[in-house]
Amino acid sequence: MEGAEPNPLSDLLSAIREDSLEKVEKSLSNLADVELNEGYISAAETIGNPEIIESVVEHIIVNGLNPPHDFPTQLHWAISRGFRHSAAYLAEIAMEQDLAERDNNGKTPLDLARERHYSEVAAVLESAGNEQ
Repeated sequence: MEGAEPNPLSDLLSAIREDSLEKVEKSLSNLADVELNEGYISAAETIGNPEIIESVVEHIIVNGLNPPHDFPTQLHWAISRGFRHSAAYLAEIAMEQDLAERDNNGKTPLDLARERHYSEVAAVLESAGNEQ
C-alpha cells in the first residue's frame, strides 16, 4: 500500500512475531511515552524469547500499560493473566511494596503464584521476601 503511514504499534507486533530483538528494541524506541495494551506482552509470551519479553516489560514499566482490569501492581496483573515469563522478570525486580501489596481478594503476588503453581515465580518471590 503505497503512501500508507508507518504504524509503530504494528511494527512492534511484527517484530515480536518475527522474534527479532533488534527490531523490537527499534520499534520500542519509536514508542516513547506510549502505553501498550496486553496484546503486546501476550505476543511476546507466545514467542517466549526472554530478551524480547524483558524489553517489552521494561517499556511497560516506564510507560505504563492499559490493563483490561484493575490490578494493584503489574506483578499481580502478569501472574493473574498467566504471563509466566513476564511475572518471573517482574518478580526479580519487584520492590518491597509490590511484594506486600494485596489484590481485592487479599492475595499477594506470592499467594497468586503459589495458587497457579508458578514455581519459578514463587521461588523468586520467596527469595526476594527473605532479602527484605
